[in-house]
Amino acid sequence: MKKNNTVIIVEGKTDTIKIKSIFPWIETIETNGFDLTNEIINLIKIVSKYKEVICFLDPDGPGNIIRGKIIKEVPNIKHAFIDKGLIKSKKIGIAEADDKDIINSLKNLITFSEPKNSISWDKYIDLNLNSKLKRKQICDKLKIPLFNHKQLFNIFNMLSLDYENIKKMIGD
Repeated sequence: MKKNNTVIIVEGKTDTIKIKSIFPWIETIETNGFDLTNEIINLIKIVSKYKEVICFLDPDGPGNIIRGKIIKEVPNIKHAFIDKGLIKSKKIGIAEADDKDIINSLKNLITFSEPKNSISWDKYIDLNLNSKLKRKQICDKLKIPLFNHKQLFNIFNMLSLDYENIKKMIGD
């Protein structure tokens, strides 16, 4: 993260407070949870032309839905993920995470591209990722949250991962 050149997208004010307590120079854009307006999307598009933009949302259902909308509208930004298992609170959010876990998450950024069909559904099925444990292992290697089959298939294509590369990761 470049000082004075990074903007982090978060869901709300408590997330902003947490991020700024670790990185005082960071600017944030708040989605206001599900209230992600076209104006906020347009702001993200404009800012991404001039600064590094990182989408860092809560590791829960609403966070994944908001992230999906942002990926669709602004595909050229970076994404940070935090494992919800690391958060030792009833509420699962960025604001509740430990500082060290936030710092680690922001060191492992992913940029998605438009899905390129780098792997077909048939080849994906051949990988035999039918158990949650197997999907979790590969998601852990990619430092992304656990996804269901359809979501993981889409993620592989957005990351331009092909069958051979995925097979190597499974074999490690």
